[in-house]
Amino acid sequence: MDFLNSDIQTIFPFIRESEVLEHTIDVNVIMGGDSRHVRIEVLRLHNGGGYSTRTYVETDIEAPMPLPPHGSARSWCVMDMPWTHANNAEQALRSALSSLRGRCDKGS
Repeated sequence: MDFLNSDIQTIFPFIRESEVLEHTIDVNVIMGGDSRHVRIEVLRLHNGGGYSTRTYVETDIEAPMPLPPHGSARSWCVMDMPWTHANNAEQALRSALSSLRGRCDKGS
């Protein structure tokens, strides 16, 4: 039996929900006149419910302690995007990319 295709909650009852990361795509886009790195993850829902996505944007954050050279760090932060659901991974990714297009500067 393939572990990732098994009923993982039966094997590990402390897990309430699970998803499998099927694909990740990193893209560079222009938003608000700035170049931004965006990561979209395509998730296979373990309950047989199809595919969904999560989107992150790379963001400068204040470091808890000074870091050279400028005391800042970069982190992937969740990007508020419309919920996606599809029957396959490609459809979910296309839906997420279409939503992202609406956030990007026109003509870029």
